[in-house]
Amino acid sequence: MEYKVQIKISQEDIDFVEKVMAITDETDERWEDYQDLKDCTVERYTGKFEDGHFADVSICSGQSNFFIDPVLFNKEGHQVCVLECAEDLLGEYEFEDNGNTYILKLVKEDIELLDKNIITE
Repeated sequence: MEYKVQIKISQEDIDFVEKVMAITDETDERWEDYQDLKDCTVERYTGKFEDGHFADVSICSGQSNFFIDPVLFNKEGHQVCVLECAEDLLGEYEFEDNGNTYILKLVKEDIELLDKNIITE
C-alpha cells in the first residue's frame, strides 16, 4: 500500500535552511552565528500516515555543519527506515517498510492575499 502526506513549509523556514546548509565547515565565518546550535536538532517536520507510521525530516547540526535527516517510524515509535541525508528540504521523501511505501512531500507554503478587495491602478 502507498501512503502520502504533504507538509507546507514557510518561506522563512526555507530561507533559514538554505542559509545554514550553505555552511561548509567550522572555517566558514557564518558558522560563528550558529555555534550554539552545535550537535542538536534545530527543526523537525513530522508527517503522520493513516496506518500510524510517521516520518520526521529533521534539520540537524553536527560539529561544524548542518544536514537534513529523513527517518520513518512505525506507530510504536521505532525507527524503521532511514534515508541518506538530503541536500534540499523541499521535495519528496520516499520510505519503505513491510511492503508499504510512505511518501512525505515538503512543499513551499502558498501565501494568499488576506484582503482580496485591494484595488491596484
